[in-house]
Amino acid sequence: MKKGILIICVFLFVIFSLTGCTDSKKVPYVGPGSSDYYYMIGEHYQIWRASNNSITLDKVEEGQSAWAIIREKVTKVGWDDSFILAEQTPLIKETMTLDEENICYWIISIGNGELYGPLTEEEFDSKRIELNVDTEIRLKSPESYKYLMEEQGKSKLN
Repeated sequence: MKKGILIICVFLFVIFSLTGCTDSKKVPYVGPGSSDYYYMIGEHYQIWRASNNSITLDKVEEGQSAWAIIREKVTKVGWDDSFILAEQTPLIKETMTLDEENICYWIISIGNGELYGPLTEEEFDSKRIELNVDTEIRLKSPESYKYLMEEQGKSKLN
């Protein structure tokens, strides 16, 4: 009897380890799913999609792992050689829903790594002018840049 329960537990563990929660708004991230991806922005930043509500902008240091500098959920991003711009809709961890009332904006200076944010839309527009950020940079869905994953030689996570 105990051996049967052990076999079932091991089987369930293996199944859950090999599956991911790709588009659920209520279930936390379990593992890589078919819609998960990442791609680099310049040499030291990346967009990482681990689930529908877990899209982060990460800092990557050579020889070290990446860490999120803009947490869930990065809803829009744009960049050039000098700046990365991002829009974030915060994730409410208790309910795993997005806080649509508190959208934040961020600016990263690629040259010195300076991070400005979280900013309101008005603060963001003002800081963009102050830093002389190119007005041609447009914020787009991270999904729209997913093609970079293939160009950079990355494969899907699973």
